[in-house]
Amino acid sequence: QRVQLTVFDMRLAIQTSFDANVQSPGDMTIPVGLLSDIVGKFSPGDITLVSREALNREGEDSEDSVNSATLPEAVSNSPVATLIAACGRYQVRGISSEEFPAIPEVKTAQTICIPAETLKEGLKGSLFATATDEGKHILTGVYFKIGQDSLEFAATDGHRLVVLNTSIQGFSKKKQAEIAQPLELTVPAKSLAELERILSSRTSADPVELSYSTLDALVEFRWGAQRLVTRCLEGAYPAYQELLQQDFQHQVTLEKAPFIKAIERIAVLADKKEKTLSIRINSETQQLSLSLFREFGNGLEQMAAHVNSDGNWSISFNIKYLLEGAKAIASSQLQMHLTQRDGPAILVPAGNRSKPNILMDAKYLLMPIFKE
Repeated sequence: QRVQLTVFDMRLAIQTSFDANVQSPGDMTIPVGLLSDIVGKFSPGDITLVSREALNREGEDSEDSVNSATLPEAVSNSPVATLIAACGRYQVRGISSEEFPAIPEVKTAQTICIPAETLKEGLKGSLFATATDEGKHILTGVYFKIGQDSLEFAATDGHRLVVLNTSIQGFSKKKQAEIAQPLELTVPAKSLAELERILSSRTSADPVELSYSTLDALVEFRWGAQRLVTRCLEGAYPAYQELLQQDFQHQVTLEKAPFIKAIERIAVLADKKEKTLSIRINSETQQLSLSLFREFGNGLEQMAAHVNSDGNWSISFNIKYLLEGAKAIASSQLQMHLTQRDGPAILVPAGNRSKPNILMDAKYLLMPIFKE
């Protein structure tokens, strides 16, 4: 008395099941895009799914059935699903289930349990920094480094870097001793975006089980009646720890919400041609100034800040990268750590955490822009 749905594009597989009133068992394959569009536009209520085979077995003279003779001749021998709702009925041509590829099994000796909220927040705070250029291959994924009770997310597109560290619970005791070395894998961002979307819509607090096969580089995320399987990216992820270990001598602490609003206002002047935001730090007045200059106009924003630095100086950043980084910091305040005028900056949370139940150490590094 359940229906199982499976989608698989040879790179990503998602499977789920749910309770239903099943009068006759069977299987078939139908286009997922068309099915989703039709069902998504139905009014709330029950949906009846009938295959042609079921209609043939039960008799097609029922007024609630759809006679296959009304189908075009070209599809008369193809599998057909009939979707019946209160507002109407639709027929969708499919293919034989025998043609649907099998989802590869993730053969592993260890399974790691991760709190669903921790995994969701880690993905939310890292996915935006992955590369979209397929030529950068390994950078199009999120790097996972898993220890006995630690989970690290890292993402970079070559211009900025996000590193999130958190503590996790739930390792199976009989498997714990097998994690002699940290488990490292890079998962495609496109697959993880689907995982985050699904986790954001679920209400269950059950943990997510992660299984990884080093033999064929497959990873599976499983929770409740759902599972997601994807192939990991091949290659070594860039060594990024050295970037975070520089001598950040200057700190600026400010309220996050006004900072984001100021950037959003001044961003109306930016476009693809000019996207450089200048920041001037004044230790005497304890202020931070944001400015952006264009041929047709300019903008200036000023706000109070706690500046722990000597002298007054300026630094410039890509306004989009700075805004996305500030939004990713899950706290009421943020702190900007700076090396020097031509060095990188790191944003870290300060003040009250947005979700104090999740102990997550976040670092967002971005490189400055040098203006002539």
